[in-house]
Amino acid sequence: MATKNVLLDFKKFYLRDMRLLNNLGVYVPVEKSKYPKLFAFYCFMVFFFFMGLLNGAQYLYTFINAQSIRDFAGTGYVANICSMANVKSYYIFTQRKQVIKIFNDLNCQRFQPTTEKAKKLAQKGLDFYYKANVFLTAISVVACTFSVTTPIFYPKNGGLPFATWYPFNVSTTPIHQMVYLHQTISVYYDTLINVSGDLLVAGLSTFIGVQCDLLCYELVEGRSDSLVDYIKYHQEIVRLAQKSEQIFSRIYFFQFFATTTGLCMTLFLITLVEPNTVEFLFLVIYLAAIFNLLLIPTLFSSELRRKSENIPMAAYSYPWVDAPKSLKRDLIFFIHRTQTPIQFQVLGFFNLSLEVFLKMVRNYKRKTNRADINAGDIKKAVWDEIKNKTAIRNAALTFNISNTTLYRHVKKLRSQTQHFQIDDSANESLSEGDSPHMPKYVQKRTECT
Repeated sequence: MATKNVLLDFKKFYLRDMRLLNNLGVYVPVEKSKYPKLFAFYCFMVFFFFMGLLNGAQYLYTFINAQSIRDFAGTGYVANICSMANVKSYYIFTQRKQVIKIFNDLNCQRFQPTTEKAKKLAQKGLDFYYKANVFLTAISVVACTFSVTTPIFYPKNGGLPFATWYPFNVSTTPIHQMVYLHQTISVYYDTLINVSGDLLVAGLSTFIGVQCDLLCYELVEGRSDSLVDYIKYHQEIVRLAQKSEQIFSRIYFFQFFATTTGLCMTLFLITLVEPNTVEFLFLVIYLAAIFNLLLIPTLFSSELRRKSENIPMAAYSYPWVDAPKSLKRDLIFFIHRTQTPIQFQVLGFFNLSLEVFLKMVRNYKRKTNRADINAGDIKKAVWDEIKNKTAIRNAALTFNISNTTLYRHVKKLRSQTQHFQIDDSANESLSEGDSPHMPKYVQKRTECT
């Protein structure tokens, strides 16, 4: 596509994200490298030596040393998320030609704003993406920093950040320090690649959404006497969305699986640690980071859908009243074609949308509330049982008989009554001859005998 007058440089805006991917070892050469072989070797080392070795060591520990659900969750909640960095690197590498082609077409003439007002409209969408970029990167880096510094305050995993299995002794010096440094570098690679991959989806969603805004602006203003340009413009937007979906569809199929399992394991671990500990704080921050890994892409994808839904209304606002019949026919055809909103899908199974994310959150909330109710019922039952046993022990001391004998009488009385309650309040008045330690059901039992 030809590029003439560039009113807004989209390539320059997204170039820092592409450079970050390259610096992290994701092989997407949007710029020519002076040393292509050295760059390829660096990407190979990051993929296998750092990320692959750490993720493999975590899964080996899970299958070899994990003996309980807690051990399994304590490794899986990190390993599943970290392994997504390898998945994203692989699929972006296999689709690198498509990514480079999309990047080179960002500044084509058709995608450029035509007026200063349209430029401000596009810049508004880009600014929102930049703020989300900074927020997601910051919270992910904080969670990553907590994960590598937690062993300093809370010794675990043999003094290492993550529970891993190696075929050699890692407790000796300097092997321990080298493994610690390797895990630290690897998890930063995993974190930043995960974030960059999600931001790449958010960035493409933002760009396509900006194009929908520009198309709506052009339609409302009626700057062209022919609808052919608008139809071709809309076709280019749809084609760009389809190319983007081909790149990221498989990635988010695996990401939904990894994120949901990571959320379940993290919530399970939160219930097992004390609230006022460093580990609890780390798990809470890590949980927020996992939620954002799904929230940001689904939020931007839903925003893209919302903006694409405005196109039919903008087309109806086109000045068609005094137009010829041929233009009216084209307008009806255009409105009919734009009724289907632009939406990213995950392998055709479900939409990458905020609705799916909210359904998942409501499901977690429902299960958490159910667990709280069950926990309350269990606590009440345990407390009632403690009161029963305490009352039986006090009565046994009063009558100078064994607990077993008295418990047998109580069990028989309980089976004969439908409503069995214990009330051994010391504030109630006792009749003459009653023992102050005797519960009421024992007093009634003695009266009957």
